[in-house]
Amino acid sequence: MFTLPPLRYIISKRRFFSVEKSIKLVAFDMDGTVLDSKLRLPKGLFEMIESHPNVKFVVASGRQYYSLLNIFNPIKDKLIFISENGGIIMEKDKVIHIMLVPDDKALEVLDLVSEDKGIYPVLGCEKTSYIENPPEYVMNDVAQYNVRLETVDDIKSVVGKDNILNLALYCHKRAKDNILPKLADISGDLKAVLSAESWVDVINANVNKGNAIKVIQEIFGISPEECVAFGDYMNDYEMLQNCGESYAMENAHDEIKKVAKQEADQLIREAQGKAKEATMEIEKDIAIKTKELDDLQKQFDVYKAKMESLLISQLELLKDSNKE
Repeated sequence: MFTLPPLRYIISKRRFFSVEKSIKLVAFDMDGTVLDSKLRLPKGLFEMIESHPNVKFVVASGRQYYSLLNIFNPIKDKLIFISENGGIIMEKDKVIHIMLVPDDKALEVLDLVSEDKGIYPVLGCEKTSYIENPPEYVMNDVAQYNVRLETVDDIKSVVGKDNILNLALYCHKRAKDNILPKLADISGDLKAVLSAESWVDVINANVNKGNAIKVIQEIFGISPEECVAFGDYMNDYEMLQNCGESYAMENAHDEIKKVAKQEADQLIREAQGKAKEATMEIEKDIAIKTKELDDLQKQFDVYKAKMESLLISQLELLKDSNKE
């Protein structure tokens, strides 16, 4: 994950590769980017966001909207939420853009994976998410990303009851090898995206975080050159492409490192290097001032010794004068 200093550094320095412009939008992925392995946000993130009211901060995730809301509730009205990998965009609890998975196409995907007992589909809908009686370890993982989650006996039975944003398929640490091959021939209306080691998201073919960023740019009149994005996995690819400056995490997928303008860790090292230089300059100044003080102290000691010697001489003369 990225630590807070690089993000604050980018905003404060208004760093761009080709032009000098104020940053107007900062978009960041969640898992593997701002959340660490213990699902903790960087310290000071909320305060930093609140201190930049003229910057649009966009949380862009494959997570359910209500999961993001739960994490950012104290500052929810200062954020724009891209959830379900771009299937829905929310601001101040209002939908500003939505793209759905057609019900019939969702049923086709469910049929394709229904025979594999190691694959667990999660139907991500607008109001809640659904999963079909999973084992406890799967439920624990799924619940991290879906605050509103219902278990059902037959997941196909809920199709048609709510707008489908995303059909997430879980296969413990084997999503790439076990799920993607099964979806090679899915309808052209859909696409499958590897979103994590254990997850493949099946979404509307026109949905991705990058297109969602474009929608936000158009609504608020923000150019790509005025945007910065942070990401780590393949569902961040288009988002990084559509922002003038983009950063891949150190732990990012190789393809993400290729498309990103820079690695976030390089920025960390750059900021640390500048901090070290500044510290060395301060230490140098302190050393100079210390030497100056030492020289003054020595001069004072010499002056004090002379004065004491002079005083003793005067006292001796006074004694001799009194004897006479």
